Amino acid sequence: MVALVELVVVGQISWLKLLMVVFVLLRSRLVVLILVFVSLKFFRRFAMVTPFREGKWREILV
Repeated sequence: MVALVELVVVGQISWLKLLMVVFVLLRSRLVVLILVFVSLKFFRRFAMVTPFREGKWREILV
């Protein structure tokens, strides 16, 4: 990321390209966050169905 900023300062990459790169990074991060959120909801539902309650899962994870 710092290298990209340095390239922009030097003038080899236009600001538009930098903005596009940042947008793509943010979008991919947003997709990852959404996937994690959905998987967590699914995991909670799965934990409710199985005999393992949230407390048991915490004991196993900790």
